[in-house]
Amino acid sequence: MLDDAALATDLDALSIRGKNQTFALEIVNSNRVTLQGLNFFATTFLMWSCFDCAVLDAALDYPSYSRRALGEVAPRTLNEVSNHTSLELG
Repeated sequence: MLDDAALATDLDALSIRGKNQTFALEIVNSNRVTLQGLNFFATTFLMWSCFDCAVLDAALDYPSYSRRALGEVAPRTLNEVSNHTSLELG
């Protein structure tokens, strides 16, 4: 519900951000990769078949989403780290 103050807001002056991609980074068949100090907003990363990789000091704000409001009922896509050895998340 919008009140009178919200209706009077200049919509052109608002900063609206939203999800426009599922994965910002796709790392595949890689060794000794470190992602450190990255901030992800409305996106995430995929690591597949990686060895000795690390994700450190990362912020993931709204990495997954639901499209139910658009009529889609498929499960949401989450962070994916698959088929790996020696992975460090911190």
